[in-house]
Amino acid sequence: EDKQIELFYGGDHCNGGGWGTWKEGDPGEKKVTATSINLPRFLTENHPSLIPRIGFIKIDTEGFDGAILLTLQPLLAKVQPVFLVEWFALYHDKSKPGECSDGSRALFDAIRTIGYEPLDPASKSPVKDCTNANWIPDIWLAPAGRAA
Repeated sequence: EDKQIELFYGGDHCNGGGWGTWKEGDPGEKKVTATSINLPRFLTENHPSLIPRIGFIKIDTEGFDGAILLTLQPLLAKVQPVFLVEWFALYHDKSKPGECSDGSRALFDAIRTIGYEPLDPASKSPVKDCTNANWIPDIWLAPAGRAA
């Protein structure tokens, strides 16, 4: 569904923004209101002829990547693009090496739900679990059984 969201843009440790209030109070931060739109609905209503041409989608939403993937399921019924998805830094708990954080687990659950598999962008080899032992900042997603 389309809705108004608060976006906190900037801050000392960020190159962009993030949804919600997790960064509220950072020096240099600016609060903006933006409209989020449902991409499958928007494309279906406004640009249906473009849907078959979609081959690549980049998602970098400061930790909301898994939730965004799930909203794309109606689109994935029509096309199967390759994704490059941020493996958000806050998903990685350096104090617990070898363990999946809640954020990584949610991202990997979303990846499985949409029928995709995560791949290391450098080697294109499968990422076996959500621990991110190699500290990969982004991951490729390809439909399960299809190499990127």
